Amino acid sequence: DKEKLVEISQRKIREEAQEEGRAEGRAEGQKSIALNLYRAGIPVENIAQYTEVSVEQVRKWISADEPEQEPLAA
Repeated sequence: DKEKLVEISQRKIREEAQEEGRAEGRAEGQKSIALNLYRAGIPVENIAQYTEVSVEQVRKWISADEPEQEPLAA
């Protein structure tokens, strides 16, 4: 029946939107952790391992958010 199909479609759209929101939240959390670790002087390779993202992604986050800052730890 048409109503049932509409209801199922709406539910699926809601579930997909919720999952997308959770994924975005996880990515923002990983980014925040990565930047904090970078500021603490942790090597990029270790940051990638700890946050479970690629070294390339960590470098993108760092260059996009802190193009002129150096790590806090010397």
